[in-house]
Amino acid sequence: MILTGWKSDAIALLGGMVLPLAFAPFGWWPVAVLSLLLFQMVIYQDGTGRALWRAMLFGIGYFGVGVSWVYVSISLFGNATPLLAAAITFLLILVLSGYLILAVFLIRRFAIQGFMALLVLPAAWVLIEWLRGWLFTGFGWLDIGYAFIDTPVAAYGPTVGVLGLSFLVLLSSSGLFWLLNKQAGTGLRLSSALILIAIWLTPMLVTFPGQTQAGKEPVSVALLQGNIPQHIKWLKSQRQPTLNLYRDMTEAHWDKQLIVWPETAVPAYEDQVFDYLETLHTAAQLSQTNIMLGMPVRESHGDRYYNALGVLGNAQRGPESLYQKQHLVPFGEYLPLKFILDPLLDFLQIPMSNFSAGETGKPLVTAGAHKAGVFICFEIAFASDVRQALPEAAYLVNISNDAWFGDSLAPYQHLQMARMRALETGRYVLRATNTGITAIIDTRGDIQSILTPFETGVLTGNIQPMRGSTIYSSYGDYPLLALLSVILLSAFIIKRSGR
Repeated sequence: MILTGWKSDAIALLGGMVLPLAFAPFGWWPVAVLSLLLFQMVIYQDGTGRALWRAMLFGIGYFGVGVSWVYVSISLFGNATPLLAAAITFLLILVLSGYLILAVFLIRRFAIQGFMALLVLPAAWVLIEWLRGWLFTGFGWLDIGYAFIDTPVAAYGPTVGVLGLSFLVLLSSSGLFWLLNKQAGTGLRLSSALILIAIWLTPMLVTFPGQTQAGKEPVSVALLQGNIPQHIKWLKSQRQPTLNLYRDMTEAHWDKQLIVWPETAVPAYEDQVFDYLETLHTAAQLSQTNIMLGMPVRESHGDRYYNALGVLGNAQRGPESLYQKQHLVPFGEYLPLKFILDPLLDFLQIPMSNFSAGETGKPLVTAGAHKAGVFICFEIAFASDVRQALPEAAYLVNISNDAWFGDSLAPYQHLQMARMRALETGRYVLRATNTGITAIIDTRGDIQSILTPFETGVLTGNIQPMRGSTIYSSYGDYPLLALLSVILLSAFIIKRSGR
């Protein structure tokens, strides 16, 4: 059951490579169970150094397959040679693998016998997932919990969030490992069996009460998917055809209460298309419709500009009708250590890649009778950011332009993360994207309706505004972090005492 030698190195790499198959678009979540079993089989034997090496190999396989779309983005739209794109991607993979190395260091440092052996691995792994989600602006992509949104354990989501689901899944995997391990004592194997039964059977036998309530009447919506190819999106010659396309798509749906355009659907600064926007604003008011649209905006005095979402059609335009993106993408929307790395932007020539972050505040806009929580692109990947919109937000809106990632895994993984935010908050999520995947997601995280990627279209439907807060949106990850700390501190004390 515990493997050693060079063959275990190969198994570590293979185990990591298959793990992304558990996530969208594949959704083969049992693969995650197998992968995590292989992970445990190769880290508990030989020396600590060899275990850390296998953690790195597992991470290279895990993230090398799972975030391979980074190469697509850099090579296709970043003006980088294949070699440079591969080098940058591999550097990111090594950094992400470093988190797993740290997790295995903690596991080996606190590894003990008895019941605590069940708890140390899930506690260490999830603590590192949390760290990865905010350190250096955060990259919580491929947290284990996302892969289980279509399983019975998803019922825990409104209470514990995605990291809580990661903990329960890893606790299940740890229990299965020790249950199958012939070297484990009877007590440990019995405890493992009971934990597995409790985690997986409870959602099947118990109906979890709803934590949020339906608000006012349903809202009719139309989500636009313009499908503008990224390589022509910012060409000046394409500006008017793009504006005409979105105007025509909008005018066909004035009967809807809310129309949502994708991120930077307007390929020009707000002040450059003022008359166009004013005409839309007036038409929306006459139709008693609200339009949410993505556009870059810039200061009237100064050189800063922002990735923004604006609302047209409200009785008056003001602070409650404009949101400026707060959580920017490093290297894609802003350059860390700009005074050192500025030549990199000049070389890569990425359009609109030097945004400023909007002022910190609740990510809310007003659209008609409701407040909406709004998130641009990968902001939806941060549960802690999304929580800031609750309980005021009646629903959530995520606008994005995943054309940056081509026909890769990224748009599907991104959609899966948006589904988790719906589950955690008990809110509908409207996801309008340029090339896909545009979708309406209900309060359980299920896809209500969806558009085919890389096609021009409009997705229509009705959503139910919600009120109240889930346990997770009220308390976030703090209870879980306290539990993880208690587990690791207890393991440390027990090991120091020699028991």
